[in-house]
Amino acid sequence: MGSGKTTWTINNLLNRNLNENILYITPYLDEVKRIKNATDRKMFEPENKGSGKIGNIAKLLTNQMDIVSTHELFRRFDNNCKAALQDNDYTLILDETLTAVEPYHFTGKDDYKYLLQNGDIKVSDDGLIEWVGSELDTRFDDVRILATNRCLFKVDDKFFLWHFPHAIFKLFKKVYVLTYLFEGSLMKYYFDLYNIEYQKKSIKLVDGEYTLVNFYNPDKISYKERINIYNGTLNENISQKDNVLSSTWCKNNYNKKELVQIQKNFYNYCRNIVKTNSKYIMWTSFKDCKPKLSGKGYTNGFVPCNCRATNDHRNATCLMYAVNWYENPEITKFFKQHGITINQNQLALATLLQWIWRSNIRVTDSEKIINIYIPSKRMRNLFLEWLNG
Repeated sequence: MGSGKTTWTINNLLNRNLNENILYITPYLDEVKRIKNATDRKMFEPENKGSGKIGNIAKLLTNQMDIVSTHELFRRFDNNCKAALQDNDYTLILDETLTAVEPYHFTGKDDYKYLLQNGDIKVSDDGLIEWVGSELDTRFDDVRILATNRCLFKVDDKFFLWHFPHAIFKLFKKVYVLTYLFEGSLMKYYFDLYNIEYQKKSIKLVDGEYTLVNFYNPDKISYKERINIYNGTLNENISQKDNVLSSTWCKNNYNKKELVQIQKNFYNYCRNIVKTNSKYIMWTSFKDCKPKLSGKGYTNGFVPCNCRATNDHRNATCLMYAVNWYENPEITKFFKQHGITINQNQLALATLLQWIWRSNIRVTDSEKIINIYIPSKRMRNLFLEWLNG
């Protein structure tokens, strides 16, 4: 994070080889504007011109325009977009890993049973849900589209899963994924699932210029000197079990008292221990816990725990991380059914690192100390192990 991936991409992929067709996909709309302004290319942003942004992006692809858009729009690519990619040589630049796998919820609780009994869908041995019914528009049109695109799966009788249609990656001439700790992403396991081969590379500053080199583990000494991980009495007044502050733990009413204590710890940490101004505070929790952990003087510093690919919080030097990340157990079960075991610690570490690197630690010429309070013993230890190599 902050190693120069975007700068290298702009200098080497966007500002050179101007005859090459580029599709640049980034998580946020703000980043779309930044990329458009940073390159010598004329980059087009999809607009709604009567047929929606998807219709517009299909037209831009057909006309071989250079395009910058968001993850969300890329996830919605339809057959027209795929056909345009098939007919034209495009290079995909994917800024940060894609949310390629996520739970799917039928509109009605009995919709799946109805469609199965009515003969509209069938389920293959690997759980793939296929549409075999009428192609006329119905109230189940969203299910039909997803099933036709082969991206809807049954994990068990109560849980279903959507995943990005992997065949799209084969439509590009080249694909670059700009991220750190790829092993800590679901996209890595998604690639494994479909035997999508890839090479890992690194970006290194060589003679003042960001350069693509063979992969290496970065030296963390410079970061270590600027990071102060809290290790005091605030860690002793809450439970240190491995499940503390997990999503399930946060929803359990039995843990209300501990959440109250963590809220007090937050206030004590930023006001009495670090003694910082609210504009330098950055904190996070799961969405369900946010109202319970918000407090005077730091509430406005909330940054979602899955935040990445943004520089908006680069002034933050006081960080409070009330998240203990475990992947959705049903998603884990899906991969296990296909012979793939997810490393929960790698995913948790990657999520934590991406969040921390939204702060001032990403500013390479800064000498400010980053103070971090991580109540979860599991998450704290994962970060310490990473920092110590």
